[in-house]
Amino acid sequence: MLISCFLHCTIRRIDLPETASVGLGQIFPETALNAHPESGLSRDQMLISLRNPEKNIEYVARVLQWKASERGMADLTSLTDEQKSTLFAAYNGSGDAAQTYGVQTLEYYNVFSSAS
Repeated sequence: MLISCFLHCTIRRIDLPETASVGLGQIFPETALNAHPESGLSRDQMLISLRNPEKNIEYVARVLQWKASERGMADLTSLTDEQKSTLFAAYNGSGDAAQTYGVQTLEYYNVFSSAS
């Protein structure tokens, strides 16, 4: 009963503004659809999918792959720091704030990468 109510309540909350990003990866439904057009999902269906944390993280990877492909970055395992920063900035958007995000995210990436 509780799970049923949770699912019902979660699925019904689809009336977010067009400018709302969703989930852990803060992904716009339109961005996810552009990154994975073969999904065949509508915007509302994608919005529901992005509310699932596992799906949201899957779409983080899909968006990063899509953004990398747009920039001719085929091999994600051998990117330079500059390319990684550019990719992280593209994930965030455009403009100065996105560039700052790219630089800062690269710093976090390097810390986590060196810890593993």
